[in-house]
Amino acid sequence: MSDGMSITITGVDKWISRLERASVTLPAKIGEAMYAEAELIMTAAKKLTPVGGGAYSPRDPHPGTLRASGHVVPPVITGADVLITLGFGGAASAYARAQHYREDYRHAVGQALYLETPFVAAAAGIGDRIAARVGMDVV
Repeated sequence: MSDGMSITITGVDKWISRLERASVTLPAKIGEAMYAEAELIMTAAKKLTPVGGGAYSPRDPHPGTLRASGHVVPPVITGADVLITLGFGGAASAYARAQHYREDYRHAVGQALYLETPFVAAAAGIGDRIAARVGMDVV
Protein backbone atom coordinates (compact mmCIF):
# COMPACT_ATOMS: atom_id res chain seq x y z
CA MET A 1 0.00 0.00 0.00
CA SER A 2 1.46 3.34 -1.01
CA ASP A 3 1.10 6.69 0.58
CA GLY A 4 -1.18 8.46 -1.85
CA MET A 5 -2.22 11.99 -2.34
CA SER A 6 -5.74 13.20 -2.47
CA ILE A 7 -7.19 16.24 -4.10
CA THR A 8 -10.42 17.80 -3.02
CA ILE A 9 -12.29 19.98 -5.47
CA THR A 10 -14.71 22.40 -3.94
CA GLY A 11 -17.25 24.60 -5.62
CA VAL A 12 -18.40 22.07 -8.22
CA ASP A 13 -22.01 22.66 -7.20
CA LYS A 14 -21.59 26.38 -7.87
CA TRP A 15 -20.20 25.71 -11.36
CA ILE A 16 -23.01 23.32 -12.19
CA SER A 17 -25.52 25.91 -10.99
CA ARG A 18 -23.88 28.63 -13.11
CA LEU A 19 -23.90 26.39 -16.20
CA GLU A 20 -27.57 25.58 -15.68
CA ARG A 21 -28.42 29.28 -15.37
CA ALA A 22 -26.37 30.06 -18.48
CA SER A 23 -28.22 27.43 -20.48
CA VAL A 24 -31.43 29.31 -19.71
CA THR A 25 -30.18 32.89 -20.19
CA LEU A 26 -27.66 32.45 -23.01
CA PRO A 27 -30.15 31.96 -25.89
CA ALA A 28 -31.92 35.19 -24.90
CA LYS A 29 -28.60 37.08 -24.77
CA ILE A 30 -27.62 35.65 -28.15
CA GLY A 31 -31.04 36.66 -29.49
CA GLU A 32 -30.51 40.24 -28.31
CA ALA A 33 -27.08 40.33 -29.94
CA MET A 34 -28.39 38.86 -33.20
CA TYR A 35 -31.26 41.37 -33.19
CA ALA A 36 -28.81 44.25 -32.79
CA GLU A 37 -26.74 42.94 -35.71
CA ALA A 38 -29.89 42.52 -37.83
CA GLU A 39 -30.90 46.12 -37.08
CA LEU A 40 -27.51 47.31 -38.34
CA ILE A 41 -27.97 45.26 -41.51
CA MET A 42 -31.47 46.69 -41.98
CA THR A 43 -30.23 50.26 -41.52
CA ALA A 44 -27.63 49.71 -44.24
CA ALA A 45 -30.22 48.00 -46.46
CA LYS A 46 -32.67 50.88 -46.18
CA LYS A 47 -29.98 53.24 -47.47
CA LEU A 48 -29.75 51.05 -50.60
CA THR A 49 -33.47 50.42 -51.07
CA PRO A 50 -34.98 51.87 -54.26
CA VAL A 51 -37.26 54.85 -53.87
CA GLY A 52 -39.77 55.48 -56.65
CA GLY A 53 -41.01 58.73 -58.08
CA GLY A 54 -39.30 61.11 -60.40
CA ALA A 55 -38.30 60.31 -63.96
CA TYR A 56 -37.50 56.66 -63.27
CA SER A 57 -40.89 55.65 -61.90
CA PRO A 58 -43.32 58.57 -62.29
CA ARG A 59 -46.36 56.35 -61.71
CA ASP A 60 -45.25 55.28 -58.23
CA PRO A 61 -48.04 56.82 -56.10
CA HIS A 62 -46.18 56.30 -52.82
CA PRO A 63 -42.44 56.86 -53.16
CA GLY A 64 -40.53 55.47 -50.20
CA THR A 65 -43.09 52.80 -49.27
CA LEU A 66 -40.70 49.96 -50.04
CA ARG A 67 -37.92 51.50 -47.93
CA ALA A 68 -40.36 52.10 -45.07
CA SER A 69 -41.46 48.45 -45.16
CA GLY A 70 -38.04 47.20 -44.02
CA HIS A 71 -38.32 45.48 -40.66
CA VAL A 72 -36.57 43.19 -38.20
CA VAL A 73 -38.69 40.75 -36.20
CA PRO A 74 -37.64 40.20 -32.57
CA PRO A 75 -35.89 36.89 -31.92
CA VAL A 76 -37.85 33.66 -31.73
CA ILE A 77 -36.15 31.29 -29.30
CA THR A 78 -36.91 27.58 -29.27
CA GLY A 79 -34.64 25.77 -26.87
CA ALA A 80 -31.11 26.58 -27.97
CA ASP A 81 -32.23 27.76 -31.44
CA VAL A 82 -32.49 31.49 -32.11
CA LEU A 83 -34.22 32.78 -35.24
CA ILE A 84 -34.10 36.36 -36.51
CA THR A 85 -36.15 37.41 -39.53
CA LEU A 86 -35.62 40.61 -41.47
CA GLY A 87 -37.06 41.73 -44.75
CA PHE A 88 -39.03 44.15 -46.89
CA GLY A 89 -42.43 44.27 -48.47
CA GLY A 90 -45.01 42.85 -46.12
CA ALA A 91 -48.16 42.71 -48.22
CA ALA A 92 -46.12 43.95 -51.19
CA SER A 93 -43.51 41.21 -50.95
CA ALA A 94 -43.79 40.36 -54.67
CA TYR A 95 -42.97 43.99 -55.50
CA ALA A 96 -40.08 43.98 -53.01
CA ARG A 97 -38.74 40.74 -54.50
CA ALA A 98 -38.84 42.14 -58.04
CA GLN A 99 -37.11 45.35 -56.99
CA HIS A 100 -34.47 43.34 -55.14
CA TYR A 101 -33.56 40.82 -57.83
CA ARG A 102 -34.17 42.70 -61.10
CA GLU A 103 -30.74 44.12 -61.77
CA ASP A 104 -31.97 45.52 -65.08
CA TYR A 105 -34.21 48.05 -63.26
CA ARG A 106 -32.65 51.50 -63.04
CA HIS A 107 -33.29 53.66 -60.00
CA ALA A 108 -32.53 57.30 -59.33
CA VAL A 109 -32.23 56.29 -55.68
CA GLY A 110 -31.22 52.83 -54.49
CA GLN A 111 -30.15 49.62 -56.18
CA ALA A 112 -30.95 45.96 -56.73
CA LEU A 113 -29.79 43.47 -54.07
CA TYR A 114 -30.46 46.14 -51.45
CA LEU A 115 -30.80 43.59 -48.61
CA GLU A 116 -28.33 41.00 -49.85
CA THR A 117 -25.46 43.48 -50.23
CA PRO A 118 -25.31 44.61 -46.57
CA PHE A 119 -26.13 41.10 -45.37
CA VAL A 120 -23.13 39.63 -47.21
CA ALA A 121 -20.93 42.49 -45.99
CA ALA A 122 -22.00 41.88 -42.38
CA ALA A 123 -21.37 38.14 -42.57
CA ALA A 124 -17.62 38.60 -42.18
CA GLY A 125 -16.99 38.61 -38.45
CA ILE A 126 -20.62 38.41 -37.37
CA GLY A 127 -19.89 35.51 -35.01
CA ASP A 128 -17.18 37.51 -33.27
CA ARG A 129 -19.44 40.57 -32.97
CA ILE A 130 -22.30 38.52 -31.53
CA ALA A 131 -19.92 36.84 -29.07
CA ALA A 132 -18.56 40.24 -28.03
CA ARG A 133 -22.10 41.53 -27.44
CA VAL A 134 -22.85 38.48 -25.31
CA GLY A 135 -19.53 38.79 -23.50
CA MET A 136 -18.00 35.52 -24.68
CA ASP A 137 -14.81 34.55 -26.44
CA VAL A 138 -15.15 32.67 -29.71
CA VAL A 139 -12.82 29.71 -29.94
